[in-house]
Amino acid sequence: MVPRITGDGTLDLIVVALGIFGWVVLFKIVYAAREGVAWWGGALVRGLIGFALAAAVAPSLGFKGSDATVAAYIVAGLAVATAKPRSRHISAKVRRKVIERDLKGQKYDPKKHHVDHVWPYSRGGSSTEDNLRVLDKRENLKKGAKKPRIKDLF
Repeated sequence: MVPRITGDGTLDLIVVALGIFGWVVLFKIVYAAREGVAWWGGALVRGLIGFALAAAVAPSLGFKGSDATVAAYIVAGLAVATAKPRSRHISAKVRRKVIERDLKGQKYDPKKHHVDHVWPYSRGGSSTEDNLRVLDKRENLKKGAKKPRIKDLF
């Protein structure tokens, strides 16, 4: 039970509102980074499958005890390491839509503007319309791979 400061449940409403806000922010972050999350999930599944298969086959190949476990870890590591890397490419169609949406008829000048990932690509950000925006070149270079502020997510 949540403690109450007043008898009218005001604190309860504040706690519920903060909880909902927290879940919305978490959803926005995971949604913005969905390509990275999907890539890591796929790599994890490949690693687990590689580990399970190697652990099952290793004893029949003469590996015993900890040698079989080490062999399974090596196979799992190789399965993850050989996963196809994520593409940094932003399609021309998506780039045009983002520029049109953000500049509203102004001309895009690559000397002044950059197409920026709201949630950085290096931290799993997607190269999709909802995670891209046009920023002033200086502002984007200053931002680097920092995580966005809450206001940037909305």
